[in-house]
Amino acid sequence: KTVSDLGLLEALGFDLPSVQTNLRVDLPNEEKFMLPMHQDYASMRSHKAVRIWLPLRSVDKNNGTMTVVPGSNNEGPLEHNTNDAKPFVAPQHYERYQREVLSLEGGTGIIFDMLLLHETVMNRSDQIKFVHIITIQDLAHLANPDDPDDLIGRYFHVHKKRTEARDAVRAAS
Repeated sequence: KTVSDLGLLEALGFDLPSVQTNLRVDLPNEEKFMLPMHQDYASMRSHKAVRIWLPLRSVDKNNGTMTVVPGSNNEGPLEHNTNDAKPFVAPQHYERYQREVLSLEGGTGIIFDMLLLHETVMNRSDQIKFVHIITIQDLAHLANPDDPDDLIGRYFHVHKKRTEARDAVRAAS
């Protein structure tokens, strides 16, 4: 069977899917929630995980969007610099790839592997940006944070370091 003959989750080979949704809201010129180049370490808990990024209004380099690095997910889980409250992947991991700033009409979106490198592009318009984010993970393939050889399991610890860094920034202010 081909992907077109199957449902998305069946085509991806998911055995026990878990679906989470949230709404990302970016105010015009708001910098607080900008994210540097990263993989989705903070919410990835499974070796099989995809994200659906569905802007409800048109997005582009002016209206706020994201830059993606097509093919970077083939590198597998990458080390994130955790010295900052916003962990990031160093450029040497993706500089050989082309980057693409997404331009999408409202109501259209992309489905991507949560290992795909991506970063936020600021909303410089005068409208609020709304993006529906749907995360689907296969609970039958959970990562093991206690196994040092489980690369996805290490992301549990990156998330913890990010939380500690954010708490330190809050305490200092």
